[in-house]
Amino acid sequence: METLDINKLTLEQLNAEIENAKEDLQVETVEDQKSKDEFNEKTTKEIIISFANKYNVDHKTALIAITKLIQDGGTNLGRPNMTKSIKGINFELADLRQVIKLHERFGTVRKLAKSLRRIIAIIAKENNWPGTLHKDLLRLNPSLTISREDSVYCSEFNVDNYEPDMPAKIREAIQQREQKIRDEKFKYSGSYTDKKKSGKRARGRNRR
Repeated sequence: METLDINKLTLEQLNAEIENAKEDLQVETVEDQKSKDEFNEKTTKEIIISFANKYNVDHKTALIAITKLIQDGGTNLGRPNMTKSIKGINFELADLRQVIKLHERFGTVRKLAKSLRRIIAIIAKENNWPGTLHKDLLRLNPSLTISREDSVYCSEFNVDNYEPDMPAKIREAIQQREQKIRDEKFKYSGSYTDKKKSGKRARGRNRR
């Protein structure tokens, strides 16, 4: 196989080579990229079925329980466990995490939440279950008005939700919150580094 020497090609020839090799150059398809954040339909269904079987309930009840766990902060990795009662049955976040791991080793509740965003919104609206960021978004944006219907979207897993039913103002408010958190972390890490440098300089002067 002849090796392509790009140094000997003109810009036009290089562009032609790239155009001809587009399929070889693409290492990730759109579906590949999406799969990093969401489960495919088959895996999502299997997780719901497994969770339903674990509690010996129908799939609809399992979905309602999953929605409640997610809407009340189940995507937070720092939360060790949580129990929510649906139709007299106590469903545990730890069990949902365990079921997810059975189907994908590195799967998370957040990934499941992204896979079920539209269904979660429908169920949450019927039960008046706002997302965990509802109050936080109002605190950060005093001029923001959030209706009961829109409040169900106030969750961090909707930060990149561009579905038609996702309220743009809620998505933008979540994105602004995320940016503020990143800015504060950067500011803190910067000031911490500066303090360490100042401390080293001071110790160096003292040794002289």
